[in-house]
Amino acid sequence: MSVENVKSFIEKVRKDKSLQAKVSAVHKQHADAEVAGLVKVASAAGLNFSAEDFNQVRGPKKPPKGELSDVTGQMTCTIPFDTGPWGYW
Repeated sequence: MSVENVKSFIEKVRKDKSLQAKVSAVHKQHADAEVAGLVKVASAAGLNFSAEDFNQVRGPKKPPKGELSDVTGQMTCTIPFDTGPWGYW
C-alpha cells in the first residue's frame, strides 16, 4: 500500500502547483534530507510512506556530477516516469 501512496504522491505533485513548490524547496537539500523532506510533504498531503518505499519506486539515484568522468562505454538510464520535478525521474 505504501508504494501505491508513493505513486499517488507523484501524480498529485504533477497536478498541484503548491505541492510542486514544496517539492522544489525540498529538492535543494542534500539527497538524504531530500527524501525525508518528501516523506513529510507527502504525509501533510495525506499520503503516508517511508523513505524505503520512496526509494523503491524511484529506483537508483543519479550519481553526482563528475563521478563518472573517468568511465567510458555505454550507459543506459531507465526512468520509471515521463516527467517530474526531480531530475532523476
